[in-house]
Amino acid sequence: MKKHILLTAAALSALMVGCKESDLDIVQKGVDLTQTPETYYKTDAGAQAAIAKVYVDTQKNFAMIGDINGYNYGPYMALTNFLADDIYFAGTGSGDCVDEREFHDFRFGTENIVPYGGYTAFYRSIHKCNLVINNVPKDGTTIQKKAIAEARVMRAFDYMNLAIYWGNPPKVTEVLTGASQPENDKTKTPKEAQADLLKWCVEEIDLAVNDLDERKDQTDAAGAYKITKGFAYAIKGKCLIWLGDYANAKTALKTVIDSKKYALLPGKDIKRIMHSDGKGTQESVFEFNYVYVDGVKGADGQVRVCWNAVNTFSWRGEWFKGLKDPKNGGRVFTGGWHWINPTGKFAEDLVKNDGMDSDRRKAWIVSFKELKNDMTAMQDGWWNDEGKEKSFAKDQIFPCCEGWLPYKFVNHPDQGDMSEETNPQTRNYPIMRYAEVLLLYAEACAQAGDSDGSGLKALNDIQNRAHGGKGYVSKSLTLDDVKKEKQFEMWMEGCRYADIVRWGDTKGLEEADKYTPGYDPNADKIVTDYFDGADYYVRTYGDALGFKKGKNEWLPFPEKVMQANTGITQNPGW
Repeated sequence: MKKHILLTAAALSALMVGCKESDLDIVQKGVDLTQTPETYYKTDAGAQAAIAKVYVDTQKNFAMIGDINGYNYGPYMALTNFLADDIYFAGTGSGDCVDEREFHDFRFGTENIVPYGGYTAFYRSIHKCNLVINNVPKDGTTIQKKAIAEARVMRAFDYMNLAIYWGNPPKVTEVLTGASQPENDKTKTPKEAQADLLKWCVEEIDLAVNDLDERKDQTDAAGAYKITKGFAYAIKGKCLIWLGDYANAKTALKTVIDSKKYALLPGKDIKRIMHSDGKGTQESVFEFNYVYVDGVKGADGQVRVCWNAVNTFSWRGEWFKGLKDPKNGGRVFTGGWHWINPTGKFAEDLVKNDGMDSDRRKAWIVSFKELKNDMTAMQDGWWNDEGKEKSFAKDQIFPCCEGWLPYKFVNHPDQGDMSEETNPQTRNYPIMRYAEVLLLYAEACAQAGDSDGSGLKALNDIQNRAHGGKGYVSKSLTLDDVKKEKQFEMWMEGCRYADIVRWGDTKGLEEADKYTPGYDPNADKIVTDYFDGADYYVRTYGDALGFKKGKNEWLPFPEKVMQANTGITQNPGW
């Protein structure tokens, strides 16, 4: 078995090879053992190894927290995607992905594993950042200053998300001990505390940005694998959008655009987004990078990379054998857990906006009708292959489905085989891409004014890339058009739920899973209220389903966290 190891530009040396899983407040392997914890951070080598630990552990905790019982997928991905109003939670039925389904339905409580995993991932990253910021000399060498700057931006990204989802989390800037009880601000509402924390994130980025590297050019893949000025200004702009400071958000985001270090992939290459052949492209502002290392055994014997994200979104292995490989005549395995399906409304709106033959539609979602021609086979009992006409097994109903399947994260036939070195699952872990920068900029311009037309151009660039101008293209810049395009372009990339709560567009969330369809692929018919038979699901959960105003604007502080830290006051409604 092999393992994929994260390398960063800050640590392209053997310094990180022997890093232990424990915190960097102990002497590390691979470093001069005469160093003490007090002197370790004072060297360039120590600063590089410490910031490498920030990258490694942040990626690990975002992608998978192995020591949280029940987590075998990415906490960051789950937290930011599973509450969206344009997906159904599918799986094999109501007994599958139970905690995650409760989260999606808004039936969850303070003990639910999804907010707990996300909250924990952010604070684990913050702890590693604090070790760097508090121990590496602030007036030290260029390398040391850069390490601190990268840690500041990563910490600001963590706190931006904590502010967006929890509003009033404890702000921790020191290295905590086991006895620490950091408090949140009991004098502020979550909204007030959120504003304070986001303003602080902006200040932190301003302190860091001059010491950061800049991406060399659009071909500089390594510049997408580390925290740069471009990523810092993108996060600053996003914080300012949430603060409603659209004029300053325009300035920060325009800095990224005017740098000319980033560009959209051509329409024909849009399918590379979120896939193994899309690493470090001109569209990547920041992603965690993975390098294949032969002969290195993973701790749990599995290829981890984005294995979790792939399996969460990919089609179930016992249902679909695979897609035809046009190059080799074989198939590409699609096995996964099939937790997510697009809603019929999202699919129909995307087709209406882009056109059925658009590059984006074909890269994002696929219909069952298309699969009847493209599938090599289905597993026994799910696929009839009599004569020339393929059909699905009689009476087969796919749960929480309206005739469409996700394709954005699913292994594509021409993007690698199943050998470990070229496995389509060996993709990078994405954090920010240029399309989101353009959409944030367009929103800021729609709110603050677009006298030079650059906001409309940013929006049009996204639209024209999606469908080559054959679909809808905005003639003027409106917030409604930005909202629609943001949903289409950033589907299942961690934006939708946070956006619609910020915009106050929660009507769809209030109806979450009160309608639970199934799909009969042979009759091409939607079966309403299907979930383990008849209307069982709706009858069972009733009013517990759906977003509740005055409560679900903020996530609860997890029960386990509050048991360990009595300094936290719970959010309203929980």
